[in-house]
Amino acid sequence: MRILILSGAMLAVAGCCFGGGSAPPAPINIAPGFAPQPTTATGSAGGITDANTLNSECRGNIPLVPQHILNVTAQVPNLTIIANCPAGDTTLVVRRPDGTYLCNDDSEGLNPSVAGAFAPGTYEVFVGSYSHDSTGLSYTIGFSEAAGALPSSLPAP
Repeated sequence: MRILILSGAMLAVAGCCFGGGSAPPAPINIAPGFAPQPTTATGSAGGITDANTLNSECRGNIPLVPQHILNVTAQVPNLTIIANCPAGDTTLVVRRPDGTYLCNDDSEGLNPSVAGAFAPGTYEVFVGSYSHDSTGLSYTIGFSEAAGALPSSLPAP
């Protein structure tokens, strides 16, 4: 919980309620040939940050802290990150180690994916909700080297 003091008044802010969330889970370590493929995790989409403020190509509302930390330990020539949320419209925002962003909305229906070469480093992964009304939707995220990996191939959250 964070404590904010505004003009002498104290306000307690719980991360869950304002898009802050808790600390990210343990990092997911990726190197060429990692297993299982896809490696999956689950979470709740959305937050209070407009992803468009990070990069004009990004869409949706993301939390203040990433839901997933991806440690790429050796160059992965073709990594696909996919998210499946049957209940709503989600977006993906990936902050690269150099501070630039990969973003996607609606690569397969209302589900996002990003793909490409991933250099060694730590990546922050945010799963957003397209609208404020859909914040909190459950999703499954997957990481795969398989060509053509699709969000619909992931299990439902």
